[in-house]
Amino acid sequence: MNAAIAAIVVTYQSGSTIDACLSRLRQAQD
Repeated sequence: MNAAIAAIVVTYQSGSTIDACLSRLRQAQD
């Protein structure tokens, strides 16, 4: 159970990082 939660947390953190990068790219395009 803890392993699954850890995997979800890691995935969430990775997704957040990707979202942040995409946001920066969008701002750069503007």
